[in-house]
Amino acid sequence: MSLKTINIGVLAHVDAGKTTLTEHFLYNSGAIRTIGSVDKGSTSTDSLALEKERGISIKATTTSFEWKGTKINLIDTPGHVDFSSEVERALCVVDAVILVVSAVEGIQAHTLNIWDSLQELEIPTIIFINKIDRQGADTEITIAQIEQDLKAKPVSIYASENDGLTNATITPIFNTSTDSIIKEKTIEHIFDCEEHLLERFLNSETITDNEYLKNIRKLTIDNKVTPIYTGIAKNNIGVTELLDGIIDYCPTSKPITNENLSAYIFKLEHHKVYGTMAHVKVFSGELSSKSTIYNHTQQ
Repeated sequence: MSLKTINIGVLAHVDAGKTTLTEHFLYNSGAIRTIGSVDKGSTSTDSLALEKERGISIKATTTSFEWKGTKINLIDTPGHVDFSSEVERALCVVDAVILVVSAVEGIQAHTLNIWDSLQELEIPTIIFINKIDRQGADTEITIAQIEQDLKAKPVSIYASENDGLTNATITPIFNTSTDSIIKEKTIEHIFDCEEHLLERFLNSETITDNEYLKNIRKLTIDNKVTPIYTGIAKNNIGVTELLDGIIDYCPTSKPITNENLSAYIFKLEHHKVYGTMAHVKVFSGELSSKSTIYNHTQQ
């Protein structure tokens, strides 16, 4: 039995911690044994000499790993606006996106550009609020910016505690005994999209937290709400929870195998062993090493 597959992109304004998050995805899944450092130029997805030297991503890099019975194909994209074309190509092939936002800087200029593209293409998105331990971090303000500046409906799955302190940590919103303003706001956003739940609430019917979470999956895939996770990528806080969130709330890739081949080459690179490699997203049909392919762009 083949594994379920989810194709995701990790996007962010530069320095939000996107590549560090990707590195910890790979480590937690067992795909790598040692965690690399952006500052030391030793991460798995920054391979160019200039990327190692500057500590920034210049090209989109693909990698794969497994998490709880699901294969996750991930594209780590550049965060600098000068390399936006790499991001645009990645958005043509992903099923969902993890948008990383710093809890200190909040929504930045390039974040807005990325969000506009995500909305135009109707790509389901999870937001990870990173760096909650840094001085000046404020998760609540960042969530308010997500709602006001992005015009999104944020639904918090995890919230942060002790923002801006070295002992900052995360706590689940649902299936806990603690009620919070953030949870109330999250449920309001769900009610905005699901009238049947609102009607049950007004009729004083009991709605379990698991029912809310089930509806969040549907609403995320329909691009009506945006799940919010928080954490500290460099300290591996909130990373496994986010991995679970990818499986819980992102749509799986389902190519149509009984139709003619339709595919998109989104990346070409030179491999030191295999030579020229083409990264292909197959939308329908099947592709093998002996396939005869019609190139639509060369007509």
